[in-house]
Amino acid sequence: MQVIRVNKTNANLRTTGPITDFDGNEIKPISSEDKLLIYGSLLPGMHNHHMTKGMKWEDDIITLDGYKMHSVQGSYPIIEKTGNGDTITGLIVNVAGRVEAAHNILMMELHSGYTVDEIQVHGKPVKVFIAATSYLPRVMKLSTPVPDGNWVQFKKAQSTAV
Repeated sequence: MQVIRVNKTNANLRTTGPITDFDGNEIKPISSEDKLLIYGSLLPGMHNHHMTKGMKWEDDIITLDGYKMHSVQGSYPIIEKTGNGDTITGLIVNVAGRVEAAHNILMMELHSGYTVDEIQVHGKPVKVFIAATSYLPRVMKLSTPVPDGNWVQFKKAQSTAV
């Protein structure tokens, strides 16, 4: 069994072996049936949205309880699982056969210090990228809270404040 640790040199490699997150936890590969909760730079209108090309977006806006969003130097959001009254908002995208594109998203997120959490939406499993436990203390030094947990609103407010 080959374990691949995600770092700057292998973040875009395709692999059939196990993939690990920042904390060394094994992460299951993305499948064509997977759904992802997208809440930041991959959303429509954001700078990484092109990575979701060909995937199918669901219409519902999802409010996820028990997660808190932070802005990392104003560039991208990261969320932590708090289990309390914090909320974030996002959209669900179906991988819909775009496995290689979804794998590239997974690698980008793992390389950036995230791990994968699984939530239930309408009784179906949905993957969400959250801050890895050992990464969170480091990134918090560079972060500010996103009070309402809505990245699009935060970025709009940031651009109008300039």
